[in-house]
Amino acid sequence: MQFSDNDHFICPFHVTTNQIEDELVALNLETSFYYGVDGIGTHIWRLLIDEKMTLDEARGKLCEEYNVDSPKCLQDIRTFVEQLLDAKLLEKIPA
Repeated sequence: MQFSDNDHFICPFHVTTNQIEDELVALNLETSFYYGVDGIGTHIWRLLIDEKMTLDEARGKLCEEYNVDSPKCLQDIRTFVEQLLDAKLLEKIPA
């Protein structure tokens, strides 16, 4: 799926999530596929879903908080989002 760094994302209605300590567990009720992430993955999810940030906004926040390389950070976020989209745990909001 094509997406840009300025897109917004949602958690689809067929996905349920639960956070246990610093781990986020997402379950796709249509496919019975579940995905567990911890640490930075949970933080990225919260920025994109709870705070409704774009990838670029999330990159800025993470670079500020963790003092990481901006291009590498954005690439890591994009890779993570691609995995979530492929698993149908995340959807891009139409423009």
